[in-house]
Amino acid sequence: MTALQAPPAESDTRVAQLQRTKRRLIGATVVLAAALIALGAWFFVASNDTEATDLPRGALETLSATRYLTNAPYDTEAMRDYVTEDFTFQSYGEVASLAQYQAYINQYYENLNFNIESTGDPVAVGEGDTYIVAEPGLVTWNGNPGVRGFSVVTLVESDGTWLVKQIRWIGEDPS
Repeated sequence: MTALQAPPAESDTRVAQLQRTKRRLIGATVVLAAALIALGAWFFVASNDTEATDLPRGALETLSATRYLTNAPYDTEAMRDYVTEDFTFQSYGEVASLAQYQAYINQYYENLNFNIESTGDPVAVGEGDTYIVAEPGLVTWNGNPGVRGFSVVTLVESDGTWLVKQIRWIGEDPS
């Protein structure tokens, strides 16, 4: 040690120790919080989920028909038989009404060779006259390698008929 350098002050060493301890505590808190969130999500799904095949009679058929109609042949008129009057769709932008969604499908889907492919088993949560179904999927168009996400569909029973009230696509940003 040279005469110009003073030995480290005991308070500097203590400050450094406290900063390391603080970083460790923050890291442990973040890990613990993430673990608790994951455990809570698992508990919610494990206690409330229903395989889509366990949906009430007619609901699975409505879900399948709607999925089919939004792929080729893109039959937006036949889609009206499977959705509510107040149907809405939302992907990355504004919420669209049935008429807006149909216009969008008619304008773009066939030209883009748009396709939604299921990539896993759907899970349904609900009871009575309302079920929410989440299904992992892959959206492809014109040779694009695809965008992964989930279709979240709300099914409601109206006068003994199951209809789709809303569809939300929650996925990777395609840009």
